[in-house]
Amino acid sequence: LTQQKYNDAAVKQFFRKAASEGKPAVVVFNQCELPDDEAYWPLWIKTFCHETGVAPLYIYLAPNDRKAAESIALGFLERVWAGSEPTGHRETASDAENSGAGECGNGAVRLQEVFARLRFDEIKLQSLHGALRIIADDRAGLPTYLREVSVRSSEFRAAAEVLTAHELAEVDDWPTPPGPLLVSEVRRWWAAHRQGWSAQVHGVYDTIGETILTPFRWARDWAQGPPKPPWQAYREGEWNAIVRAVGKVYTKLEWLADLGQPLLKERIEQRLTGTSRAELLRNLESEHQAFDLEGLLASTVATELQSFRRENPQLFQWIQRVDEATAAARPMLTIVLGITGVGLPVGEAAAHLASQSLMQGAMHVAGDVMVGTATATVGESAISATASSGAGYIQAKFHRLQEAFSAHRAQWLAMRLETELLGSLTSELQTAARVTRSSEFEDVTRLLQIWQKHL
Repeated sequence: LTQQKYNDAAVKQFFRKAASEGKPAVVVFNQCELPDDEAYWPLWIKTFCHETGVAPLYIYLAPNDRKAAESIALGFLERVWAGSEPTGHRETASDAENSGAGECGNGAVRLQEVFARLRFDEIKLQSLHGALRIIADDRAGLPTYLREVSVRSSEFRAAAEVLTAHELAEVDDWPTPPGPLLVSEVRRWWAAHRQGWSAQVHGVYDTIGETILTPFRWARDWAQGPPKPPWQAYREGEWNAIVRAVGKVYTKLEWLADLGQPLLKERIEQRLTGTSRAELLRNLESEHQAFDLEGLLASTVATELQSFRRENPQLFQWIQRVDEATAAARPMLTIVLGITGVGLPVGEAAAHLASQSLMQGAMHVAGDVMVGTATATVGESAISATASSGAGYIQAKFHRLQEAFSAHRAQWLAMRLETELLGSLTSELQTAARVTRSSEFEDVTRLLQIWQKHL
């Protein structure tokens, strides 16, 4: 310090912070005019210590000696101030003289030699102890910061719970995939897994069945007009469901924004104003028209039936044997369906088919196989109206495939809505909500507890 700087605001602020951290301080008054300043330095140190809170370990006066300073031979005179409360060993000028080390004449010492004999490890530990005490202070340190993080994380958790507790859209009239196309896909999958002579027999008689039914389809088309392609009808129905779902999502988001939850309100309003409903619908329609529905149906059927094969290997082998048995019975069944069934209502044809003992026995267990042959021959509605036990099993499996397909389509819509409308809102809320359960937060909390215990 100098006579001008000892009471400077910036200097006092610097040392005030050091004192609050418990750092040891050594005060050197520079450029002193001795012996004239001997009467003034006690006033300087008193003001300095009062303004900063510093309790200096050592006080030195450095004379205003330019030549000695330039030759690095400046001597420092130690002084003891009655108002200080130093701790530890005091190294005075007389000590230096007695020890013969650090002396440079006239009672002055060289600080380099004096400090070289001090216990710097203890000084560094004392400094670290003071710094940790500030960090661990319950009112202004790390505990306050961790509490604030916990409070804010709880607010984000509450916002995430509000968002997830209310389903953004519930579509209760989502269309199911066309039954005839689903049945055809099941038959194709099973036909690909037939082996040996049964594959040839079933292939031949499937072709015969299609040939017999073709004139009736032509007659129906001539009388009623050609039906709309199944996938076109499904795509139109699904798009109508998507439009209704988007409307429900916007309505629910507006309602959530009006709840008054600050974190949700700000973020939802940003997203509602950033993406218009018309723009969102255009993007969804473009992807919806380009989506490969046939490919999804094929992969869904393959996945579900492969899963059934893995989970029930013995049952699957039994069904294969039943399929071979039905291949042996196909000539008789073809005649019954091709002749006896002609001109009868669909329900009667299905009942006649179910009366055949071989088919009825197979339907109890081999529903996945029989649904392809029986439904393609007499229609899906016939299966629903025929014998109870077999039809119930077939119906359950059939609906499982429909549900799996619809789940894929609903997941696609949910992902697109999250990307186009919600963006990263959900992930942001969940990430902030999990902060207090993160490994980093737990590590800091544990270290703080260790510090507080030792401090």
